[in-house]
Amino acid sequence: HENCIGLADKFGKPIIDFKYKEFNPTYSKKENKFYFIVQNNLGAWGVIDIDNNVIIPFIYDDIKSSGDIDMGIIAGKNDLYGLIDLNNDILIDFKFKDIRSLNKNGITFAQTDNSKWGLINIKGESLKYDLSDVKELKL
Repeated sequence: HENCIGLADKFGKPIIDFKYKEFNPTYSKKENKFYFIVQNNLGAWGVIDIDNNVIIPFIYDDIKSSGDIDMGIIAGKNDLYGLIDLNNDILIDFKFKDIRSLNKNGITFAQTDNSKWGLINIKGESLKYDLSDVKELKL
């Protein structure tokens, strides 16, 4: 596949098929295993493991690292973001315009439908929603 990304060993033998448009490795400390957030040639996002097994199906418009895959994976569907786990179970409902990476305490910035940024925890609970007094978003 022309201009596609995959993974090969040091001898050039493919480990992960060279068929993805985007390819982002991530590591689970809990499972001691690498996973790969990938975008297929149709533009859909999913997660595969080192053996090319589909872990998260290719049903998302976007998937990005949460900073710690063991806490969850930020996924986007129909222009809204939520948080899923490696079983594709929803941890935070798909109701945010954007979600940023989680910090080590499971706290992140989320953007509401009225474009305000707020703080939420790993359960999706609001900690503070009016951050208009904040000059820089940084956890």
